[in-house]
Parts: sequence; C-alpha cells; structure tokens
Amino acid sequence: MNGPPRLWALSTIFWSVVGFGLPAHAEVRFVAVAEGFTVSVGMPDFATHGVPEESLQSGIAAAGQHIVIDELIPAGESFDAWSSLYAMKIEEGVDLRFEAYVSQLLSIYLNACDVSTDMIAVIAQEENYLRILIPCQSYKDDPSTGEVAVFDIRQQEDDFINIYQHWRGPAFSAQDTSGWPEGVVAGLKRFMANADGAIISAN
Repeated sequence: MNGPPRLWALSTIFWSVVGFGLPAHAEVRFVAVAEGFTVSVGMPDFATHGVPEESLQSGIAAAGQHIVIDELIPAGESFDAWSSLYAMKIEEGVDLRFEAYVSQLLSIYLNACDVSTDMIAVIAQEENYLRILIPCQSYKDDPSTGEVAVFDIRQQEDDFINIYQHWRGPAFSAQDTSGWPEGVVAGLKRFMANADGAIISAN
C-alpha cells in the first residue's frame, strides 16, 4: 500500500449522525507521559458516570521503540469485558513513514473484523495526520460481537501519537447506524472535541 486509503463511503452517514455541535472540553484531563513529551486530552464521555478504570503499560518494543499505552474504561467494568475503551498510545523512535504506520493499523482490523476498506471513513487528513472511523461489524473470532473505533493519529519526526476510542456491542451492519454500539454518537462528539484540544508538551 502506497499510503492510507482515501475512503469516504461512510462519511455522509458519519456526519449525519454526529453533526457539528461539539461539547466543551472537560476540566479534568487524561495524561500520558512518554520519555520525551507528555500528551493530555479531555476525559471521555463515560467519565461522567464515575471514575474510570485505568491500565498503563510502557516499555521497549521488539523493534526498539519506546511505547506507552494508557487506557480507560467505564467504572466497574473489566479490561476483559468493556463496553468502551478510550486510550492513548505513544511510540517514540519509530522507523516508519506515516503511511506505513497507518497501513499496519488498518491491516489489524481487516484481518480481525468483518470490515472492508470501503466501509472506513476518513474524517480528517493532512500531512502526517489522519482521523478515521472503522466500523468492525463483527469480530472474526466472535461473530456475535462488533465494535466501532475512531483513531486520531499524528506523527512528530519519528514519534507517533495515537488517540483512540472503541465502542463494543452486538454485531451490526455498518450502513445501519441505529444498530451501532450504544454510546457511539455522544462518544464521537466528545472524542473529536478532546482530540482537537490535545496538548503536547516537552518533558
């Protein structure tokens, strides 16, 4: 693949569902600290229903890059059975072009989900930046369950910042938004406001 696909099949559906009115940023922020910089974003929609559960992982990957993955799920849920997951993944020192990095992400979904490239919606795209929506109608290893995922990916030199959220529920049709997992519409509005307001600062 020579670059991230410019896929617009769901864009009309996406904007008709989400609209353009975005909520104010939350005062409490979600913060991920890497070696060279810190990223902070607003809290997810489900944080209004209790303090989220958090999982933080960091270390050196096989390819040598430093990785931080900080994840939040709704209060009282487990990381084995969540309804929504909000996260930041930071990778420093990655020897990949932006297009190759995105291609790796897309291949994960195409291999694991009932989804085709024409179902993926590009919400925003600039040089070294991409925001995409992926409707995984069902998991190949669990056909009764699916998810909707949104990714906000940006590159700074050889570092990558991926802000993302998943909503999980019963299997659905990508074209029928009424069957999408619960919370997607309100959650997407908050997610986009949070990602737009991301603050990146040097350590």
